Amino acid sequence: MFSARTQDSLKVSKKGFTLIELLVVIAIIAILAAILFPVFARARENARRTSCLSNLKQIGLGIMQYTQDYDEKLPLYSYSGTTLGNWASVSQPYVKSTQLFECPSGGQKYAPPYSRWATDPGTSGAYGYNWEYLGAGEAISLAAIEETARTIMSGEITGTENMTAYYAHKPAIPTYDANNAYTRHLDGSNVLFCDGHAKFFSGTSLKSQPELWLTDKP
Repeated sequence: MFSARTQDSLKVSKKGFTLIELLVVIAIIAILAAILFPVFARARENARRTSCLSNLKQIGLGIMQYTQDYDEKLPLYSYSGTTLGNWASVSQPYVKSTQLFECPSGGQKYAPPYSRWATDPGTSGAYGYNWEYLGAGEAISLAAIEETARTIMSGEITGTENMTAYYAHKPAIPTYDANNAYTRHLDGSNVLFCDGHAKFFSGTSLKSQPELWLTDKP
């Protein structure tokens, strides 16, 4: 026979959480979620930004190969007539991928010209070309660019105002800024330079350096 004291010690406590304790646990979980979810979201976007930067780097390498076949001349912004296309479609055979022209954080999809005689030159995906200083008129040679490492070739675009152009920053012309995706990756975006290297800039920093688009530096 067990004594009453022994029997009491063998009893299993059935006491559960009180309402206050449960609310405290829920509040702690909510606070942790509020702290960690933005961190996770930022980490994911940083990964996309890195992938986008890699895209531009690969595009830059492809264009550098293109220049070797065309007397060190860069592609034009767009082509007409029987050679209809744009800077992306003529460099794509060297890049050997269409997915590289699409940013993992969004933006328009790459679309090649419909046909050799089409009236639609297609789109360059999420990236546009420095139209005003590289793409207009005759093809520019690398030797004619004063500082290739400080001259923008391509950058991220929305496609809102133009399907293939990355406009020089001009505050007086709002449509230019509407086409450039200055803050696609959190507070900034990626840019490809004429020497083939790519770099991330904050939107504020990029807008404060309009000379980066110029082939002849002030």
